[in-house]
Order: sequence, then structure tokens, then C-alpha cells
Amino acid sequence: MKLSKKFVASGVAVLATSALVSMAAVPAFADPVRPYATVGSDTIQDVWNGLTNDSTAVVPSIASFDATSNGVAYNTIHTKTAGTWFSRPNGSGDGQKAECATWDTTGDPTHLLNISTPASSWNLNNQEVDFARSSSGPSGTSGPLTYLPFARDAVSMGYNTQVVGAASSGLPSGLALTTADITALYKGLPSADGVVTFETAGGVAESDAHADATAQVFLNGVAGNNNGLAVGSSFQVFPTLPQSASGTRKFFASAAGISNTQGANAAYVSDAPGSVTGTGAPYEENNGRALTVAGAIIPFSAAQWISQQTGAATNTLNNTTMAIASFIDTSNVVNAAVIGSGSSAAQGPMFGSTDFSGNFNVAPVPGVGVFNRDTYDIIAASFIGGTPKQSALVSTLSGGGTGQIFSSGGKTIIKKFGFGVLSYSTGTGSALPGTCPAGY
Repeated sequence: MKLSKKFVASGVAVLATSALVSMAAVPAFADPVRPYATVGSDTIQDVWNGLTNDSTAVVPSIASFDATSNGVAYNTIHTKTAGTWFSRPNGSGDGQKAECATWDTTGDPTHLLNISTPASSWNLNNQEVDFARSSSGPSGTSGPLTYLPFARDAVSMGYNTQVVGAASSGLPSGLALTTADITALYKGLPSADGVVTFETAGGVAESDAHADATAQVFLNGVAGNNNGLAVGSSFQVFPTLPQSASGTRKFFASAAGISNTQGANAAYVSDAPGSVTGTGAPYEENNGRALTVAGAIIPFSAAQWISQQTGAATNTLNNTTMAIASFIDTSNVVNAAVIGSGSSAAQGPMFGSTDFSGNFNVAPVPGVGVFNRDTYDIIAASFIGGTPKQSALVSTLSGGGTGQIFSSGGKTIIKKFGFGVLSYSTGTGSALPGTCPAGY
């Protein structure tokens, strides 16, 4: 059994994630007792649940805590018997903060974790978090953190295909966009190829929608552009971003050349409660709930899309009204993020090149226009060569033997959840240093 986005498996896994109470409440049953605990990324939580909380777990010594509980963010969790109850880290950014609060005694000698809204602080001085799940890479080139490459993913855009306004039909399932188109969608500037255009709420064409929260955004079929839209067609869309602690959001912002700061992109972007696509925004990442509005479009993990289609993870998608886009490279070649649908969904060429074994052998170089990524497990840098317990965790996260995540059993689970196995990540030689965020 596995720990899904919404529900927790039986046995110890229930205790690991279902013992959720308010700060004033008293737990009604025993706390989980496992040597290690991980929190953070929604994107890789399901595959990590398969590696840990599943009844056939490769590494049952780790308790993996979901980013939310049944869709509820920032309720409290208890990861260690001697530890404190603290707010559940929601996403890669929060997981990074929790790792830093636990282990960065120089930057945060008081071990205070500051996350959630309204802001609250918890003292993590009982080794509450051993490592963090992250779907985005490090900031900086040095620091107290070490990012261990975990698995390959790609980030595309999920969208709602239903008709908006007076259009005779909705977006096609074969939508493809250039990086410049994606940048234009979120910055509020018309794209040079004519695919992205804007109108005022009154239907008058406008050239710059930066300051206009009511601007209508359109994707157009243009001759010579291989975007899957018929020449002369026009479809209204509602660009959306996931919640601010999302690693997928952070990665997508870098790849699209837009801002990761809430409210810093075009005013019409659905980025805060009460914005264009409904009061539910900002949305949790990789969740079809963000795509229930006709024309909605949002960054989406391709591996998550695959695992939800195949049933490995909880399915939040509706194949009748939702699809995932492909991206057009500089040679006007369409690179699909996902090939097929349902039980046949599989990785597309956007994931990158593989070796003869089908494993990904080249690390992506982050930058604008690069939409494939490695996901990471974040440890304290001091764990390498640290205590026996810390060293054992490093071996589990980076080794290749029995009971480790890159064992044959671990690779099978990674693939089951739509991610790609990395052929260059065994050991710590490919690890990356990272800084802690300010104000954690």
C-alpha cells in the first residue's frame, strides 16, 4: 500500500502521516517510530511514499510525510517521538526551510522554522527532519545543504480543453507552445509569432496587458507555427501558477524566464486567492483541481501526470476536459512531455536523452527554455562523513545496494511513478551544494 496525495496507508504509515492535530490537541495514539523522516515536495512525495510507506517499501526506515493532508495545508505533524509538533511543510521550499531549521546551527542556532499563513514558528531541535524532498535545484554554489540527485522529470503545462466564450471549440489535445509563447503568457506581452495576444474586457485588442487584471488572453493558430492550433483559430486561456512554496513553480519560472515572486508577473495571472480563475487559487501543484475552469493552464510535472494517468498515484485528472502541452524547440520541433494517456501514458522526448539501459545519463543544465529537470533529496552537508546514522542515510539516498533507493527494487518504483532513473547519480560525486533561504 502507498501513501497517496489524499490518503495514508495502513500500519505505521498511518501514524506517520495521519496523526494530525491542532497545536493544542493531544495525540490519541502512539507516534511513529522510524529512524528518519522526510518532508517537502508534492511532486516526488508519491514516489517517495512508494519507496518508504508502501507495504513493499525498499526503505521502510524512512517516514515520508505528504505536503498536505487530504488537501489541507499547514496542519501539524509529529515526526519523532521526542520531537515537537510542527506545521506540515508544503512543497520544496518549505521542506528546504525545515531541513535548514533542523540542522543549520550556524545560520539558525535557535532552530526556528517559520512557515504557513499566518506565520508561526516551531523549534526543531530534536532532529525532526532528516532530509527534504525537492523538485527544484539549489540556489547558490555553496552553503550548508547538499542536493543529492534523485530522479528525472519534465515540466510542461496542463490545461483545460473546454470552450471559453464564443469559440466554436476548445483547445486541442495536441497544443504545443514555444518558450517565447510561455513567457508572453505570464509576462503579459504579446508574443512575436502572434500566438499570444490580448484584449481588454470590452473585446478591444491591446498590446500590453501588464497592468490590466481583467485582460483577456488568447492563443492563436498561426501559419508556420507548429502549435496544433488551426490557422485563424483563437482560444481564450487563464494562466495560473501553483502556490508559492512549490518547487515546480520555482523551476518553471526559471525555465520560462518569468518571476517566481507572487504577484510579480502579469496582473491577470491567477496567483493569489480571489484571482481570475476562482477563489481557490493559488493551487497545490500537480492537481487537476487547478484545471476545472475552462481554459485554465498551469505548470504540471510530466511524471506526476503519467503516474496519475496510470493509477500509480491518486488521479486528479479528467481526460475528457484536461490535457498536457508539448513544447516547440528552437528548430520548430515538437517535444512531447507525455506520450499516450491512461494506462499507456509514458515519458516523452522532453525528458531528455537516455543510455542503452533507458536511464538518463546527462544532467540538464538549468536555464530559460530547459524544461527537463532532476529532482533532489536535500541533506545537511555535514551528513557526508558525519555520524554513523547520518552516513547510513547518505548511503541509502545515493548508493546502489540492497535496501537503497537505486537498488533494482528502488528503480522499479521510481519508474512506476513516471520518473526516470539517473545513471550518473550513484554516490555523492554528482551532489550539488546549496544555501538556506532567508527567514526560515
